Amino acid sequence: MKLFAILFLLLFTTSSFAQSKLEMTGTSDKDSWITNYAEALDYSEWMNWPILLFFTDNANEKAQKMTTDILKSEPCFTFLEEHFIIVYLDINDPTPLPKFQQYPDDDDNLVDTVGKRNKYTQISDFRSTNQPEFYIVDHHETILAASAYETDPNAFLNFLTIGLETYKNK
Repeated sequence: MKLFAILFLLLFTTSSFAQSKLEMTGTSDKDSWITNYAEALDYSEWMNWPILLFFTDNANEKAQKMTTDILKSEPCFTFLEEHFIIVYLDINDPTPLPKFQQYPDDDDNLVDTVGKRNKYTQISDFRSTNQPEFYIVDHHETILAASAYETDPNAFLNFLTIGLETYKNK
């Protein structure tokens, strides 16, 4: 009986955690998308889901248009909600990093905000400075697909489908 209770508790806790994460990544409000790449990598491994990295600049009109016209449109929104961990990485996020997370970039400039960390990640790991820009990666940070600004929801859905199939076949 004890074993049954423990298994039930574990299953309930795991499914509740998964549901809360799905709600976080699946809402139409970009403020509730995951904004920490390292956390997303751990979650990706746990869920066995690919990650959609969305490098953006919140002041960029194209990025805003992608969010409202593509990411929140059907069928992209539902597809993302059911198959991806969405990571919203704003290069202008002014949120300060705790002192222990701050570090110098390659030019000895202090990376002391979330936005600077996101920008450094995009430049150092993905060799790009464009926004909006999307990468589908696995929990090992392997790039499976990449896309830039897209105005056609069907073309973006095709990008997502190709990335998901690449993830499943790796």
